[in-house]
Amino acid sequence: MTNPAWKKFEQKVAKKLGGRRIPVSGTGSIKGDVITDALLIDCKHGKQIPKTLVSWFEKVKEEAKLEGKIPALVLKPKGKHYELIVIRLDDFEKIR
Repeated sequence: MTNPAWKKFEQKVAKKLGGRRIPVSGTGSIKGDVITDALLIDCKHGKQIPKTLVSWFEKVKEEAKLEGKIPALVLKPKGKHYELIVIRLDDFEKIR
């Protein structure tokens, strides 16, 4: 049986962040797809990622490249009391 793309993605995230992949996450006592000492990570892979989000990130990625900087996109959902940051996994691995 082959490893589906989403499973390979979860394994990659776990390896890069020094965590461990949680098999059949959501069914056991540990939630999330990957867990590290500080993070509980839910991995999303595929078409469900909004195209607008990807487009915004591609724009900041090109702008950051011109400045020699790491691109990041910060989002503030309406009505929520928190912000989200979108950054490439490889860049996060460098700065953590």
